[in-house]
Amino acid sequence: MLAYTNRFLALSSLVRNLHAMFKEGKEEGTIRGQIK
Repeated sequence: MLAYTNRFLALSSLVRNLHAMFKEGKEEGTIRGQIK
């Protein structure tokens, strides 16, 4: 159960970071590809 929680937290952190970078407009092409 703990491993599942840690994976979820890592994934949600990645999504939040990508979203923040996308909103700032940094490296548009790279981030768009990672989100898709």
